[in-house]
Amino acid sequence: RLIRRQRQMCIRDSSRKLLSILLVLCMALTIVPITAFAAGVNYIDKISVTYTKPDYKAGDAPQAAATVTEGECSVAYEYWMEIEQKTEGSVWTSTGRYWYSDSSKMASLAADKQITQFEAGHHYTYNIVLKTNSGYFISEDTSVSAGGHKFDKVACLLYTSPSPRD
Repeated sequence: RLIRRQRQMCIRDSSRKLLSILLVLCMALTIVPITAFAAGVNYIDKISVTYTKPDYKAGDAPQAAATVTEGECSVAYEYWMEIEQKTEGSVWTSTGRYWYSDSSKMASLAADKQITQFEAGHHYTYNIVLKTNSGYFISEDTSVSAGGHKFDKVACLLYTSPSPRD
């Protein structure tokens, strides 16, 4: 009886150890990003974009300046957006005027909504929109840098750089 009882205790202890190991493994798998299980999905590790410093003067016409130098993507288009601050210290908002490097987007704007040249006393932001190559995706782990600025988290494919113009 004593031996039978010891075997039963040993089996129970082994079962408990095995169950504990399985629970620990399950808990460990819950913290692994789901992207680790995505077989056949091509995630981009790093994207680097260079652009000519947007240092325009009043009277200059906007122009495309960005190039992807690393990563499985390309520049979809660039755009300038005119912004204004209604009162000092308030939030900057769009005036509704734009310039797009994409000619079809530019053509879709009414003439009074197009930026054809920078104006003194007005403020603008420069934006780059990226498009991934076919079969590639951006994950939360993708490292993105544009114009020497590194971004740890990418929420969307848009990089905005405020650029006040006086």
